[in-house]
Amino acid sequence: MSTSQRSEKMNYDETDRRFSNGPLYIQISLPSSRIELQPNHILYKDDERGRMVPVYVKDITQRDYLYVIRDGKKVTEGVIEVKKVNKQYLTESDVEGGMIIVNNILMQK
Repeated sequence: MSTSQRSEKMNYDETDRRFSNGPLYIQISLPSSRIELQPNHILYKDDERGRMVPVYVKDITQRDYLYVIRDGKKVTEGVIEVKKVNKQYLTESDVEGGMIIVNNILMQK
């Protein structure tokens, strides 16, 4: 695998020692927003046939197009950057399941 392929595909490893100061999150940057989520959260992307499909955050690459809400409409935006970050949040979402919108990005809890 080339260096560029490695940088495009995030390989999540729960034992990653570089991130020992807090829980591991993955930060995804889009043209209209940025979000940090745990690797096993689910977002929605456009597949090669133009269908909306669920994808784990840990499997998102810079080649993906994610569904967002813009001007009240569901559209896709290309991923600009995906990187691992350490975050310590004070609260957890109370959402039990279903689809929600966070920072205009369509996701599943």
